[in-house]
Amino acid sequence: MSLTAIRQRLLTINNTKAYVQFDAKQTVQLFGETKRYLKHGDGQLGAAQSMALMEMLFYLAIFCSEDVEAEVIYNQVRDRMGGESCKLQVMKATLLQFNESVEAATKYLEGLLREEYEYNTDMASYIALSKKLLSLRMYYGKGKDNAASWIQEINTLLEKCPLDPELWWFLAQLYESNKQYEYAIHALQEVLLIMPFNYIAFAKLAEIYVYHSLNANHKDKIAILQLALQCALRSVELSETFLKGWALVKLVSGKLDDDKSKLIKLANKKLMQIEQTSNENDKFIANYILSQ
Repeated sequence: MSLTAIRQRLLTINNTKAYVQFDAKQTVQLFGETKRYLKHGDGQLGAAQSMALMEMLFYLAIFCSEDVEAEVIYNQVRDRMGGESCKLQVMKATLLQFNESVEAATKYLEGLLREEYEYNTDMASYIALSKKLLSLRMYYGKGKDNAASWIQEINTLLEKCPLDPELWWFLAQLYESNKQYEYAIHALQEVLLIMPFNYIAFAKLAEIYVYHSLNANHKDKIAILQLALQCALRSVELSETFLKGWALVKLVSGKLDDDKSKLIKLANKKLMQIEQTSNENDKFIANYILSQ
């Protein structure tokens, strides 16, 4: 894979925060890949992008239980940024969460929001800290399974910051878990308005369209599946070796009434290439899809 392709892949994974849903093996692989990429260097990587990937590397270290390395990365980012920025405050809250307790991290964030940001005009920092606090409360607090409540809270944050793709992405996931597919589709469309080259979001939108088609009548089902196919094709147009995208192209093409044999053949060809050249996990998945 070229340096450009690696850069685009890592930046997309970071922008969508897709790595938070990776399994243990994928997380370890991404951790190693990101370390190697940053160590190798890339002249086309901007300063802000480099900092963003350093931030992702910090969280991957946390997920891999590399506490000492996470602390080192935190100190490196702090030295490069200087001062106590919002990103550093969120990272510090994460270190408190894993090195001390969720309660310590929650208390720290609540204090920051109350004392430093309640009347602050820095809306971006307020939203970032609020998202971290919300995630702690959602996954570890009381009422953590109350999706309707979290949907309401995220919509409240979106009223203050409607151009935050992470909030829209997270909202789409909540709507999907509630089987509110039309709302999930709208949320993902908002992600793509903000990030029009996000191939992961295009594939996710295709996936939601497929779920939405399951309860539609025949006429509507065909129209919805056509939209799903368009999104799946756009995802692989943006990332030629995107496994999920080609899997969706094959799946949706097979569900459409009109002849899509050429697309199915193309998808199979690309899946065979992925099977031969990708990591072990993608090889296994591609082989399974091809066998169906």
